[in-house]
Amino acid sequence: MPQLVRFMMRHAAIGFAIAIAFVTVLMVSDFNGVGTLILGSDMWYVALFMLTFFTGLTCASVQMGLAIFALGEDDETPGTGERVWARAVSAVRAWLAPPPQRAPAMVKPSRRAHR
Repeated sequence: MPQLVRFMMRHAAIGFAIAIAFVTVLMVSDFNGVGTLILGSDMWYVALFMLTFFTGLTCASVQMGLAIFALGEDDETPGTGERVWARAVSAVRAWLAPPPQRAPAMVKPSRRAHR
């Protein structure tokens, strides 16, 4: 099996393990009555399977994405490009949200007497 496929399967399994732990804690702690609601159903096994499967799918996807982003590779160009990136970010911020202009406000005094 290719190395990258094993890498992805390992991180998918880690994500599913995290999801199983999360669902177990959710059921044992009975957070907001979820455990009681699921176990009180006549088809509790379907509800528990669906909760575990779709939570596992989400956690596995996040885990695989984080693992891919954490791989990293050497940049072939010299320098990191941080200055260019910082200038681009500051230009976009200035364009999207220019600094507010302050102006004096004219306020009429109240005619009622304060107690």
